[in-house]
Amino acid sequence: FILSKPTKFSLSDAELVTAWNDYGFKAFNACDHSRVLEAIAALKKRGKKPSGDFAYRAVESVGLYEDIKTFPRDPASIVFPKENIWVKAKKTVHAKDFGWNPTDATACLQKALDSDADTIIVDKMESPWLIVSVNVPSNKTIVFADGVRVHATASEQSSNSRKTLFVLKETDNQALIGKGDVMIGKFPDGKTKRQYATWEGGTGVYIDGARNVLIRDLAVNYCGCDGVTFGGCLRIPRNVYLENVVLHGNTRQAMSICNACDVYMKNVEFSTTFGAWPMCGVDFEPSVPEVQAICNI
Repeated sequence: FILSKPTKFSLSDAELVTAWNDYGFKAFNACDHSRVLEAIAALKKRGKKPSGDFAYRAVESVGLYEDIKTFPRDPASIVFPKENIWVKAKKTVHAKDFGWNPTDATACLQKALDSDADTIIVDKMESPWLIVSVNVPSNKTIVFADGVRVHATASEQSSNSRKTLFVLKETDNQALIGKGDVMIGKFPDGKTKRQYATWEGGTGVYIDGARNVLIRDLAVNYCGCDGVTFGGCLRIPRNVYLENVVLHGNTRQAMSICNACDVYMKNVEFSTTFGAWPMCGVDFEPSVPEVQAICNI
């Protein structure tokens, strides 16, 4: 009513923009798609884009009203990549050559990931790769050799910190591929996890707004929170494939899908989740009280 009579209520241009953003956000929370589009159109008419909570929570979700029309896809049309099909491999490095440290290999692995190589091989060493947390840049393929184990450092385990082992944040074209018996996990086994994970800790792989992602032929076990978590309000994760993946013995969920679109899973195990509620195999869990976007899973 007020927005339809801005002159009567003496609203300045700045106040109108603020009001339309608030209107759009409230419409989004009420799942009122037509009024969300009305708010976006009103802002566009004034040469503005959505801002604040309206932009942060809602705008990325608008397109999913169209995306959902394509669900369900014909399974025959879904092709699971065997390798990183989004990157043409040009240079390969071995992560160990960047200064492997048996008690904390975080810096070593991060330097390898930040190098100009597109393929990073994580070799089996005399002991597991112990890390705090690494960020995986765009256009990278991580190949884990047969027998590789990646766990949190001793201090991260004993404190059950909330840090994620592998973070894919607002990136593109990434693959984590195992070549044999490969396990990523904050803790090496269930006994150690029971000792330290008396509350919710860190996740194994966090796909936060990343797009074009492949995870295959490995296990993500015994993490302090989830095996794999999907999230990202400003940028929805899209086009993610998991094949031949085991998510076993994690604490909160095997997998939490808080915000994602176009996620495909084949031969994935979600088993023996224990330690912190709700202890689900797969949890479709909008990450904030407001409605979040989850579609085409």
